[in-house]
Amino acid sequence: MEILGTPLTDQIVLALQHFDTLCETIGAQEKLLMTCYISDESVLDSVIKTWAFYCSNMNHRSDLWMDKSDDVEKCLVLVKISELPRGAVAEFGGVTCKRLIVDDNDSDKKEREENDDVSTVFQKLNLNIEGFHNTTVSAFGYNRNFITGFVDSREELELILEKTPKSAQITLYYNPKEIITFHHHIGYYPVEKLFDYRGKEHRFGLHIRS
Repeated sequence: MEILGTPLTDQIVLALQHFDTLCETIGAQEKLLMTCYISDESVLDSVIKTWAFYCSNMNHRSDLWMDKSDDVEKCLVLVKISELPRGAVAEFGGVTCKRLIVDDNDSDKKEREENDDVSTVFQKLNLNIEGFHNTTVSAFGYNRNFITGFVDSREELELILEKTPKSAQITLYYNPKEIITFHHHIGYYPVEKLFDYRGKEHRFGLHIRS
């Protein structure tokens, strides 16, 4: 995949490289939940290409990231906001860990149901979870689930927010024009627009830790 060397693209690469350096410094390179903030929608395509390049075998193709394992593209929520500090066009943030991943969406369905309480809730509610990505991390004999998902129905969103266990940490990205119910255990982040890792626009984006 070719990434054109424009000034804006260079800024995006540097923003991602900065986040990667922080992860390397603390020894936590595995991406679990990722958010990219952009201040200019015109860079959306460049961000998507840069993220895809970063996630897929980039250690074999670039000297910028050596000894880097592959990451899962689907854990990204891309949000458009009005502005970023210092006039930046993009900024990356997220939740990472060491090499403790024991399960992801490609694992056996039965095992996923046993380990993933939130996904089990979604299934019992007959919700469409095809747009949700889950990674389960094991530490000290305890499993935690990290879920990225998108919803385009307000009714479905309300059902998820109501039925998800209160012990789960939920971050909801949404446009403030949307009318939604307030829940004390949810972090609300108003944005202008939001997209998945492919650049498809959605009404609501979710990061769930359980």
